[in-house]
Amino acid sequence: LHSTSRRQRQMCIRDRYLLMFFEVTCLLGRRKMLRFVYVEDEKYFQKEVKTIIIQHYIEKQMAVDIQIYNSAEMLNYDLQENKYYDVYMLDIGLEKKDDGLNLAKKIRKLQAHAIIIFITSHLEFALKGYDYAAFQFIDKQKIKEKIPEVLTCVDEKLALQNKNYYIISTNSRYIKIPLEDIIYIYKEAKNCIFVCKNNETAYVRATIQKIYSDLNDEMFIFANRSYIVNVIHIRKVDCKEVYLDNDDTIIISRNYSLKVKEEIHNYWRKHIH
Repeated sequence: LHSTSRRQRQMCIRDRYLLMFFEVTCLLGRRKMLRFVYVEDEKYFQKEVKTIIIQHYIEKQMAVDIQIYNSAEMLNYDLQENKYYDVYMLDIGLEKKDDGLNLAKKIRKLQAHAIIIFITSHLEFALKGYDYAAFQFIDKQKIKEKIPEVLTCVDEKLALQNKNYYIISTNSRYIKIPLEDIIYIYKEAKNCIFVCKNNETAYVRATIQKIYSDLNDEMFIFANRSYIVNVIHIRKVDCKEVYLDNDDTIIISRNYSLKVKEEIHNYWRKHIH
């Protein structure tokens, strides 16, 4: 028994160091960190679910951040401060009988594409949960068996979603920007500024070359060494400037002039049938 207990402690220490390593590499920009939140008022389930999630992503060598909330009110407060997550795990039976359902309704209004999972003993409310596009329901008595299966499905869904988004993830901010909403990006000091539809903007501390590499989509092209433009938002182009559909104009540097026109032509030739 003593030997088994020691091995378990060693495994816990190993897992903590592995998780720290994945979080550090994420902060260095080498991988994306997934953000989970679990709203649960029972300590046992808080610990058990968090342990299962951590183990799943350690095995996949992926960085994950898991926040535990004891009540819906605590998460509501952070949602009002624009603190969002990739995956929300909720207990229907929080305090009030339908408290988790009310929370899901609020989340869905704020994040149309968020993944909502109910971990609950109240499976009789499952049909109500699907009104808020719940991704899955997990019986609390089967979490060790079911959570790894559901997480595999979550990974597949997020992989598909994230192909169409640019994600800004820091300790204090988490923003998913649809690629189609990005009009252009420009370098300003040590930051890159995203200019998007509806006059929205966002910024991230990174090089313009790193942004371009992360976008990895042919709809984005360099107009000059400090500006990336989205082809689908170009209204007109001449030898000196790109005219965008938000009425901004971007100067085309002489070295980029021919390449810009070629890339625009190639993009529309592929996408117009």
